[in-house]
Amino acid sequence: MSLEHGHDGHHHRRSFIFTWISFVLAVISTPVFCLCYLTTSIGRFVLLRLLKKKYPDLDFIKSVSIRSAMDTPKNTGYVVVLLKVNGDFDINLMKHTIQTDIVDKYDRVSGRLCYPHLRCSLTKKWMRYAWIKPSNFSIDNHVIGLPETKAASEDDIMVSV
Repeated sequence: MSLEHGHDGHHHRRSFIFTWISFVLAVISTPVFCLCYLTTSIGRFVLLRLLKKKYPDLDFIKSVSIRSAMDTPKNTGYVVVLLKVNGDFDINLMKHTIQTDIVDKYDRVSGRLCYPHLRCSLTKKWMRYAWIKPSNFSIDNHVIGLPETKAASEDDIMVSV
């Protein structure tokens, strides 16, 4: 019986030491993590200021998302919408509708564009994403029609884009 009690006390002592060491390490490492966060935040802020000064014509993205952190030149983000229409279809009417109802849509209260970056291209400067406002935006470069006799595959769509 004394062996069981002694073994239980040894386990309790080991658990107490492990808990104490874990607590001390957590307390000691907290300032280090806070300092790392502060340094990173200040570094991002300073870098963004320098980039805005060096490239005043670009609109830099301030926040870092999981998507932008995982983005690579071989894995860029595209939005492709494929619309199959049975019957008569006027591609010019579709382009006009997209241009007026989405691309050129203004907020009634603020008077600003609802989706200002739809006219922009995305670029990367010094590991930061920025929007470029192209002077030659045309809806014709973004909305295309394929002949109805051709079955569009995913490769055909990406080649057309």
